[in-house]
Amino acid sequence: MQGMPAAWRRMTAAAARKAEHPAATMDEGPWRITLDRAVAWPVLQHCRHRPLREMVRRGWLRVAADEPHNNSPTVARILALRLEQAQLLGFENYIEMSLARKMADGRASVEALLDQVVDASRESSRRDVNHLRALAHAAGASEAADFQVWDERFWAERDREERVGISDDHLRPYFAFEQVRATLFSLVERLFGVRFVEQPDLSVWHPDVIALAMVDCDSGEERAYLYVDAYARPQTKRAGAWMAPLVGRSRFLGRAGASRRPAAAICCNQTPPVDGTPSLMSFREVTTLFHEMGHALHHLVSDADDVRQAGVAGVEWDAVEVPSIFLESWVYHRPTLGQMARHYETGETLPDATIDRLLAARAHLGASLLLAQSSFSRLDFTVHDALDAYTPEHIHARGLDAVRETRTLAPLAGDRMLCSFAHLFAGGYAAGYYSYLWAGVLARDAFAAFTELEGDLDAEARLGRRWRNEVLAPGGTVHPMALFKQFRGRTPDVQAVLQWYGVDQADAEA
Repeated sequence: MQGMPAAWRRMTAAAARKAEHPAATMDEGPWRITLDRAVAWPVLQHCRHRPLREMVRRGWLRVAADEPHNNSPTVARILALRLEQAQLLGFENYIEMSLARKMADGRASVEALLDQVVDASRESSRRDVNHLRALAHAAGASEAADFQVWDERFWAERDREERVGISDDHLRPYFAFEQVRATLFSLVERLFGVRFVEQPDLSVWHPDVIALAMVDCDSGEERAYLYVDAYARPQTKRAGAWMAPLVGRSRFLGRAGASRRPAAAICCNQTPPVDGTPSLMSFREVTTLFHEMGHALHHLVSDADDVRQAGVAGVEWDAVEVPSIFLESWVYHRPTLGQMARHYETGETLPDATIDRLLAARAHLGASLLLAQSSFSRLDFTVHDALDAYTPEHIHARGLDAVRETRTLAPLAGDRMLCSFAHLFAGGYAAGYYSYLWAGVLARDAFAAFTELEGDLDAEARLGRRWRNEVLAPGGTVHPMALFKQFRGRTPDVQAVLQWYGVDQADAEA
């Protein structure tokens, strides 16, 4: 257990006590290690015992792939039925059927984007892996001579600690929830011309929920309502973070000749205030709050008359994340970060050197992350194409081929990640996993339009009004590409997302 954080050892010892080991302690064990993400990933990041990392990584890639819980036949059956469904509807394969309802202009457009990202990122990713291998060599680690997929995350974490050197425990006091919320609302008001006013008389489902009215700054009109449910309630609230579109705008379902006002909820799972200490957020939680606010604004500022097209309703699946990724980008905007990050006790701002490291951390091993997204997208398209055979063996082999062509480190021969790839087989991303990367390209390009203004606040405000009126307000009434072209004056440029993830420009242009 060398290297494992105290919180992880405490959690896994508690799990062991519930599983017939009543004497388990965080220091002496035993520790119950499962393949749940919250348990397995920290092992890959922190455990110094390489054989345990290998065991966990191999186990992770074979979740639901062995008897008596083997999903391979189910995966094969689902893919065969999807092909049959698509061909009954006149499509050549399920990819064509999926893309018929997406923003992307056909398979060729998606594959061109993936090729561009892979070609630009491959050499940077190779240098990243060689750097991690060199770290292992300098530390005298045996894996330097045989670097494997179960070593990558461990040495990436050591590299991050060395380069960035910032822990969440150090950052949290600078990100009290009320300060973060105030900065977020101030940014939204400055850019988009709407302000949020607390409404203590509105009914809420829990005392911690904050109800607010969204008021148009120009007209003074109440346009919508927002509920912020920020704190974790493990017994009654699911994990994660999300935006819930509670009520959609509608001209036809309103009363007394007025349109029905939209309402949305932002739900997160931050640590609540305890013993006079406010809710202190991790940097990831700050980013998540901005992300969900992007979704909420998309819903709340809508001008669409039909509820089926208002807000996020009716927006193509590969475009729905554009407003959220766009707004989360502002967390890395130096003036915004400087305004937001203040110590809750002293009022001290986050030191410039720390801000520099935070901004640099954004692109840490970014090329490898882009390759991973591209790899999953190619895997998705490969298995949803018309295959020669729908046997588990053939499907897994084709999937491995797709991953092998993209990744810097070779995949394991026994990789069966398709058996637990919920995005493709239990979610909405079948033949659409590329949507994350596609939306990221548009969002980072849109954000670049603001950074190009070099701090001109008046120009930022004018451009922000255009983003609200030209991109967010139409909802699903206009094709997303037409909205983007109107806003940016051209088609999306992949260079912004490559720069965001620190891909070397020489590699991108090669």
